[in-house]
Amino acid sequence: SELKMLDSLHRVTRLKLKGIVSEFPSASQFPPNLSHLNVLLRSTSAYNTDPTWELEKLPKLVYLKLDCDQYPGLTYMRISENGFPMLEVLVLRKMSKVGSVRLGKGAMPMIKRLYLYRCGEHLLTNLPEKLRSVTTVL
Repeated sequence: SELKMLDSLHRVTRLKLKGIVSEFPSASQFPPNLSHLNVLLRSTSAYNTDPTWELEKLPKLVYLKLDCDQYPGLTYMRISENGFPMLEVLVLRKMSKVGSVRLGKGAMPMIKRLYLYRCGEHLLTNLPEKLRSVTTVL
């Protein structure tokens, strides 16, 4: 993968990923103590999995900003059971193709803020109640 050495960076707590990827990195490829992550990625393939499927496994992540408008296959986000155990702030930017967010049992127990910036209207109407109460539209 394109991010081979990041997992050895134990002192890195903040990271910004920007660029073009053919495949989203697995959770094990990120620095183990990562608490803040800003993701601005474009994909080279037409089919893409939801990046949160890997990011939700990062045990110390408290802040996540996703700007992945160029992921053509990303039409909904699914957070698994107990996903994002420490996440407090989620920023979704230009996620115009995403129509809904689904939360598994116990997902995002610490969430305090969800910011939506230039996301489609349909996303706002298809948020779980748990997220609606902490959402700000920018």
